[in-house]
Amino acid sequence: MSPLNVGMKGSTRYYWGYSFSGANSIHSSADSDSGDSYFLNLNSGVNLGPWRLRNNSTWSRSSGQTAEWKNLSSYLQRAVIPLKGELTVGDDYTAGDFFR
Repeated sequence: MSPLNVGMKGSTRYYWGYSFSGANSIHSSADSDSGDSYFLNLNSGVNLGPWRLRNNSTWSRSSGQTAEWKNLSSYLQRAVIPLKGELTVGDDYTAGDFFR
């Protein structure tokens, strides 16, 4: 998507998405442990006028370990139309073709 298309002023919108996976392993040998593991990825965002707030977080748990939340990225973004670009503040990354 072009920053100019997603940056236009509009109504307030909220979205979220998730991906969840789990596994159970059973080992037949007496010296190996069996266990469960779970992984959740959450993506959420809100559009407030020209501003876009985004977050990507994960939750994971394995047998014998405590559950862990990790924030992968959180940022605030908006189009800067006179510069034909966008302003991003927070944890983000550039596209792989940035230096082409």
